[in-house]
Amino acid sequence: MNTKTRPIIITIIILMFVLTSSIGFAQQPVEPESLAKNLVAEQNSIPVDQLEVINQSESTFNLTNQKALNFKMYNVLTDDSYGISIDSDGNVVDVDQLAQAEKDAYEAKFGRVHENLVSRISDVGQEASISVIIWLYEPVAAEAAVFPPDVTEDNPERMVAEEATRVAREEVVAQITAPVAERLNSMGYEVSTNSSIPYIYTGLSAGEISEVAAWPEVRMVFLDDIAEPELNIAWLTSGMQPTLKKGHLTGRAVEVGVNEAGHGTNSGNQWLVPAYWDGTYDSGSPSSHEHAVAGIIFSSHTSRTGFAQGSTLWIGGGSTISQLLNQANTAISWGVDVLNNSWGGGYITRSLDSSDIFFDSLIWNTAKAVVKSAGNRGTSDGYVTHPGLGYNIITTGNYDDRNTQSWNDDIMRSTSSYVDPVSAHGDREKPEVSAPGTNIETTNTSGGVSNAGSGTSYAAPVITAVGALINHGNYAYWNEVIKAMVMVAATNNIEGSARLSDKDGAGGIYAYNIVQMQDPSFTNANRGWSTYSCSAATNLDLTNMYLISGKRTRVAIAWAQNTTDARYPGRPMADLDLRVVSPSNVTWLLSSSWDNNYEIGDFIPNQTGYWKLRVRKVNCYSNPGRIGWAWRMKP
Repeated sequence: MNTKTRPIIITIIILMFVLTSSIGFAQQPVEPESLAKNLVAEQNSIPVDQLEVINQSESTFNLTNQKALNFKMYNVLTDDSYGISIDSDGNVVDVDQLAQAEKDAYEAKFGRVHENLVSRISDVGQEASISVIIWLYEPVAAEAAVFPPDVTEDNPERMVAEEATRVAREEVVAQITAPVAERLNSMGYEVSTNSSIPYIYTGLSAGEISEVAAWPEVRMVFLDDIAEPELNIAWLTSGMQPTLKKGHLTGRAVEVGVNEAGHGTNSGNQWLVPAYWDGTYDSGSPSSHEHAVAGIIFSSHTSRTGFAQGSTLWIGGGSTISQLLNQANTAISWGVDVLNNSWGGGYITRSLDSSDIFFDSLIWNTAKAVVKSAGNRGTSDGYVTHPGLGYNIITTGNYDDRNTQSWNDDIMRSTSSYVDPVSAHGDREKPEVSAPGTNIETTNTSGGVSNAGSGTSYAAPVITAVGALINHGNYAYWNEVIKAMVMVAATNNIEGSARLSDKDGAGGIYAYNIVQMQDPSFTNANRGWSTYSCSAATNLDLTNMYLISGKRTRVAIAWAQNTTDARYPGRPMADLDLRVVSPSNVTWLLSSSWDNNYEIGDFIPNQTGYWKLRVRKVNCYSNPGRIGWAWRMKP
């Protein structure tokens, strides 16, 4: 080889090697998690090996054809939290901006008309009259109701405060709805309003709905559809009464409400005396579904006893969504502290509709507990039904306990709904909890008890009754306290992760755990509450827990959500994570969702001593007002 050409050949070989290596590298894209870690490390000038991914989810925005991978990270040395979202090309994106773009695209295509109503319009044509619910803007976000839960309800000061808050709220709503109602009246429409949330009920022709939806006062127009009881009566077998240990709790003197689709007449069943029946929207004949739901809570039958027999029961409801929402107002005014809803509303979607929004607002403004059946669509699309998609409501799945004392053979009912609502980061989880609702024997319309069937309709009143047990003795706990308690008490893991999974939520309820959280003599469980604002410390310790090494422990927090927050309904007004801190001051990360307004942890402590239950503030946009917590260590 010519010595003059040797350097040239060597240079070419080196260039080919470099080029081949570069091509090979380009053909091996960096994993999204590694890319996200590198970006966070670069943005915050920290070593990448200090970062641990604690949550990963995916956002999908169909109209704008956008997707994002979301990563929540933890600095193992400094205890700091970071969030980042990237698109499919690895570019950093703002999920709130993507969500707003999706909302703008929807409004440009359909106006402020909910998808359930869009579907109905396409079915019936422009001339047909359609019953609608018009949701109006509230210009100012009111503070959450924060009556102290540790004051008995028959305390005169509390009763006066609650009544004053209710009246003030109705005055605010009336000021919002009156001008729009008058405008509709002047156009020849008959209207009615809701007293606690700015809703107007009326009938509009399909062609006029878009015009009304474009009014500046209107936030959204929904379909006011027929509501139906949520009952799946397949697979009836021999009678079964779910077994829950109630201990010394009976729900004594707690006002409980049953809000029923197809509300009917009192049959006079002796085991439901002396429940109060509201006749406002009485269908004129007894409803077997309604009697069964009421019996699960209240029945005084010797062997088919209601789980909260000592409670005081209100029974009402209606046949349409608007009637059921009005009856919920009536129940709260009557004094109900826990309200059951075993019904599903109209056209089912994964986005919040009028009833979801209504109960989010009702709970925010009253602090009352509301329970909803998850629905019975598990063998079709699996969608959780309205109003069970709401943030504040406690949604309940249905499991089959096989009529045995053992938990080993328990299974989720295949029909129990579990597909989650859409949200900005795509990681909301519904239902929160499950209860036995399969092959239930309880009160009927013939004066006795019999097999009522199966469905999430019958799981929900079990959780409602547990809410009454929590309120036993006339205490009126916040909804957030009750949600945290029932999730911690759901220690029967039926499927998936013991902490939280798709179909059973936090698990199957075991009400005896509630006894422990209520009884001061038990030192392995507790519950509590606090006001919470965005000015709270980044790390806020809610309580100390004396835990024993090796003993399984569950903890949960839940906080309130306001419908007037700018990010609603895509995400909560606060992103709070759940942590515990060991006696040796080591932080354990237990739960770090983006879009839930609750967090739950299930862990085994490695040290005996006092552990801290800690809330980590990741983001806070407006004040949640209330936060509830609960914990329980296995004896």
